Amino acid sequence: MSTWSGAASMPLRSAAGVFSAADNRLKEIDTLVGEIQMDFRSLHTPNCVFNGEEIEDDDDVVDPEYLEIMTLAGQIRSGVRELQTALDRKRIYDSSYGDEDRSMEETQGQACWFPSASQLELVIHSLDAQLRHCLLCLAMFPADELIKKKMLIHYWIGEGIVQSVTAGKDCFTDLLSRGLIQPACQRQHCSKVHYCKIPPIVSNFLVKTAHRMGFYQFDGEGKPMEDFDSERSRRACLWKRQIGGRGDDVNELYGPSSCKDLLTLYNFNRQYVNMDKTWLSKQAEMSTLQLGQWKPSWRHHIEIVSPETLEAATMCESLKYLSLRGISLIEYIPDSIGNLQNLVVMDLRACHYLEKLSDSIGSLRKLQFLDVSECYLLDEMPGGIGSLEELQVLKGFLVGGATSKSNPCRLADLASLPKLRKLSISTGRRALVVQEDELNKLQGCTALESLTITWGAAAAAQGPTRQLISGVEGSIKGTSMGSELLLPLRLEKLDLRRTPMENLMHLLHPGNAENLKRLYIRGGKLKSFGDVEGWNVETLRVRFLEVLECDWERLRASFGKLRFLEMRECPNLT
Repeated sequence: MSTWSGAASMPLRSAAGVFSAADNRLKEIDTLVGEIQMDFRSLHTPNCVFNGEEIEDDDDVVDPEYLEIMTLAGQIRSGVRELQTALDRKRIYDSSYGDEDRSMEETQGQACWFPSASQLELVIHSLDAQLRHCLLCLAMFPADELIKKKMLIHYWIGEGIVQSVTAGKDCFTDLLSRGLIQPACQRQHCSKVHYCKIPPIVSNFLVKTAHRMGFYQFDGEGKPMEDFDSERSRRACLWKRQIGGRGDDVNELYGPSSCKDLLTLYNFNRQYVNMDKTWLSKQAEMSTLQLGQWKPSWRHHIEIVSPETLEAATMCESLKYLSLRGISLIEYIPDSIGNLQNLVVMDLRACHYLEKLSDSIGSLRKLQFLDVSECYLLDEMPGGIGSLEELQVLKGFLVGGATSKSNPCRLADLASLPKLRKLSISTGRRALVVQEDELNKLQGCTALESLTITWGAAAAAQGPTRQLISGVEGSIKGTSMGSELLLPLRLEKLDLRRTPMENLMHLLHPGNAENLKRLYIRGGKLKSFGDVEGWNVETLRVRFLEVLECDWERLRASFGKLRFLEMRECPNLT
């Protein structure tokens, strides 16, 4: 077998030859890994019983002893097939490798996928306008910084590059397949890429290109500038000034008269946001306003110096993307939020002081994404949420209302939302008024694919909160419905947190969850999965369940199609 001792010894080849050789090798890898899987399946006891019927050599039935091996093998095959798809599209350097005049010196010492800056330039300039625009948005992020896919897609929606999350996912996958962004922080239980980073050579090129094109303007250190020539660029970033002690940027007022008609204002790391309210209210064409936290970690504290900033922001009627994520001291969302008729994404997650959402949210007819999770002082959801027909993702929905006289949005109201595919709900931390069969209204959400239910303070509840949990638990056990929780037919993922039930059968039954593929249970009082078999769950994650008891034989019998199991701090799950 020959070895490659250096770049200079490797002859240049045609693109067709490289693609063909790579495809043949990938097919061999896929076949070999498939044979490994078959070998381990042969160790499984034949003639398994599933749903009362005898089956033989079922692909989804794996001895729990070999679950880890089978899972890793499956991930390898999935990665191989993704690479094959990328090769079939011929999107990676289709034109670059045809450049026979490239010198050998350019390829030596390069630890990057791109052989040279000139090659990279060819690749980027070969992108269509939409994908190039998506890529230029990444210019302000430092190389190798962890970036969440969802945040990027929302940014692209704000810029008007994509019109939906689905279109944004396609662009993300395309950039990933070309190597212009790289996977980062891979989740063990999921083959999808949820985080990415920008390779240094790509980052350097983007800074220069974005500055030359006037997409962003950068200073000598490669940081986007706050004060710039508005005739060249219409995008700006807020950066924390390294002047002296803590809080130096409190009184730094942003909104210079030269910055007119901005499209995007992005808070990169400013801790104290102090805006010129008059200037902000006149930004009629601004479509993206990211004042909150964009990083996955919560270490970066943010405050809005004046509450009038929010009032001014609601005058920017072209806004499509508004993020106040993780900002402290925001106590309410003003009624003027209803002015933002073009708003598609509103992220209010972890605004810990937020106590009230305005009823005028119901006027946001184009809203697709609303996140109010981790807003622990909220009492109820405004009734207008039930009229948001374009809503696809709703996180942090509170079940019930603060008083018996209030008329909040109920789960039954969400059934009228035809596009709602992802929902997280909570029973809240206060004594909310809950209808006895409230959770069974979920069945009416026919488009729902992912559901998270969080019970508030279930383990140590006392007094009125205990009454709340009893009412909801009674609903689930069938006090009024006479059956377990009825799930939407299309539901594929269910995440249960701090559940007060001791037996999973008190919550749901496999007969009512035929399409359920992913089941997560985190914390709570669960003791048993029950004795029922027939679950179609392929991924099971159980964490912080101190009293859960189950052995491998019982687990295998109940979850016959299990492919991935995660256990964390479940001492009695053997």
